Amino acid sequence: LSRARMQNSRATLIRRHLLGETSLILSWCTEKSGLVRTAAKGARGPRSGFAGKLDLFFEAEIAWVPARRGDLHVLREVVLVYARLGLRASYVQSLAAAYFTSLVELVAETDTPIPELHALLVRALDWLAAHPPTTAAVIRFENRVAELLGLGKPDHGGAAGLLDMFHRLPSSRRQLFKELPAM
Repeated sequence: LSRARMQNSRATLIRRHLLGETSLILSWCTEKSGLVRTAAKGARGPRSGFAGKLDLFFEAEIAWVPARRGDLHVLREVVLVYARLGLRASYVQSLAAAYFTSLVELVAETDTPIPELHALLVRALDWLAAHPPTTAAVIRFENRVAELLGLGKPDHGGAAGLLDMFHRLPSSRRQLFKELPAM
């Protein structure tokens, strides 16, 4: 395959699905290309070059070959930048990170650049890796997402604006708010 066709970007792994016996389908929030889905062929195999590099919320430099048809590209290279192991410190930190990535996945289009949304997600996950989440932090994230999408100004009901636009929010929101300490 030609390296000229290959694309690359800084990316955060936001979703993983099994693909056959040894492969994975990975969803990334990338700096340059927005949401990108890749197939990591042989990633679950014992001698995979992807071993230890494909966990949720990991930040990496990735390279992929664009699909000729459809939106499932072929992952070629992954260089781990930041593992964000602090997100595994508690259930509520992992739950908040999953909610943030699910919200970005809900509002962003595949293969469409979203640099501001990517930067917001990176800042939020980095903060969560070092701090327990709070209700105020989750609301601030929702407000900022809504503002970036042109749905309202901060502190004016970002979740309501998102709900009006997308008719739902990720289902993990309810559980997250149950787990967060009261304001």
